[in-house]
Amino acid sequence: MKNKLKDNLLAVAASAAVIAVVVLLNVVLYSLTAINGWYVAYAEELDLTISGRTDPLFEDAIAKGRKVEIIFCMPEDELAVHATGKDVLNTARQFKERYPTLLDLTFYNIRTMQDADGNIVADRFEKYQTGPLGEKIALHQGAVIFSSTVKDEAGNEREDFTVLNAIYGGVPFVDFYHIDAEGYITAYNGEEMITSMMLWALAPEHKIAYFTKGHDEPVDPTFVKMLLCAGYYIAELDLVRTDTYRSSTLDPEALKNKKGLDLDRAGLVIISNPAYDFAKGASGVRAEIDKLEEYLASGGSLYVSLDPYVGRLPNLENFLEQYGIKMTEGETDEGATVKNIIRDPRNAITTDGYTFVANYADNELGEALSKNTDPFVSDDVVVKNVGALTLSGDAKPVLVSSSAAQAVAGGSQVDSEGSYCVAALSKKAFGDNTANVFVCAGVYLAASDAVISDSYANRNFIYAVLDEFFGSAAAPYGCKIVPYNSGILEDLTMGTARIYTVLIMAIPAGLAVLGIVVNKRRKNR
Repeated sequence: MKNKLKDNLLAVAASAAVIAVVVLLNVVLYSLTAINGWYVAYAEELDLTISGRTDPLFEDAIAKGRKVEIIFCMPEDELAVHATGKDVLNTARQFKERYPTLLDLTFYNIRTMQDADGNIVADRFEKYQTGPLGEKIALHQGAVIFSSTVKDEAGNEREDFTVLNAIYGGVPFVDFYHIDAEGYITAYNGEEMITSMMLWALAPEHKIAYFTKGHDEPVDPTFVKMLLCAGYYIAELDLVRTDTYRSSTLDPEALKNKKGLDLDRAGLVIISNPAYDFAKGASGVRAEIDKLEEYLASGGSLYVSLDPYVGRLPNLENFLEQYGIKMTEGETDEGATVKNIIRDPRNAITTDGYTFVANYADNELGEALSKNTDPFVSDDVVVKNVGALTLSGDAKPVLVSSSAAQAVAGGSQVDSEGSYCVAALSKKAFGDNTANVFVCAGVYLAASDAVISDSYANRNFIYAVLDEFFGSAAAPYGCKIVPYNSGILEDLTMGTARIYTVLIMAIPAGLAVLGIVVNKRRKNR
């Protein structure tokens, strides 16, 4: 009897030990991954080959004998075996082979401040540690610097550079990858990022894209990357104090200094899905709405995305209505006011019809945007859970639903005429200046899964909006993004391995329970 009890206890103890080891192993692997950026992302070698569609973008620079230097802050031998850095190095080498007279690759050890020959280069890095807004940049091994010599209007030469220094979620070189909401790599966009940063280094000037803050505006990192690729420097704008901050989506620790809003460099102000209203000043008092009005009157550009599930924002809505753009409103069965949600039975991707393909408007705006469509990518722009826009004055539609669409409020069909506007542009003249206001009645346009997929034209559509409406630098149309197969175990972390952890834990636990049951039955005999 004592032996059987002893055997049972040993079996339970052995099972518990196995479970504890599995859990501990996953915790250790997760911690090491987060600290060191150990990711194993799978892609075929052919997928990581650059497409060559960037050739027209560099023709002028090559003809003028321009030069771009890509500076890696990690020794080449370490970079070649780094989990995420090796893909960036591979792409950079392909660019060097394709454009040998345009591009140079340099490797430093940022930990020892030495070059490949062991020479101390600390002095060179001093200028790379201060950004355009005066923020301090703490360079690390995952930093990549793009540098070129440019001439100003007076003919004086200066070095222009940009630093990709982001590190969050434990992933060095994260700017070259798309990351999902859980912090896992979903795609590699090395060709697009290197192309864009080379163009940045060659450009004579750079404008700032300001994200407003203080109204619970979520900032999509995928949209931030697209703005960066379109030639903007990213910052945050507090309209209450009119201070600027380096965007936390790029580097959470970057900026401590504050500077005033530089309207001459403000290429774009972005209001991204606010949950709370903007302040309207009393007579003689300049508040947030007043500052936006002054900015647009100076010829500014505004990009607005609105969430139809957010409640009323009367000050912001009244402000946009001055430009002829208004969110359509409906009423629930209970009498509550809601912003209409579009359901499109004809072009629906999901069975409920709320995720569907929107069409370019049949006007000069739609024609201007569609001409930039990549011939290798679909023309479809996918939207999800959008509202309807009512237009007046000079506002014109940019994206519309199909003629089979229905506007639904509170679950009830309230209109069936179809062809609702889901994105629009308004141009308004202020003397010699012209303001451009783009509004999308949804938050999905720049979502990561829509942007990285070749099945939809969302990426090219956004680049075309920035290019055609806001005069951004040359956008990297046609660059290849390499999506990773979500069915593959991409890394050994708690997140993706949890199902395997459960299975491994369940097997010994099940065997232990089975052993106890069998022994009890034998005892009862």
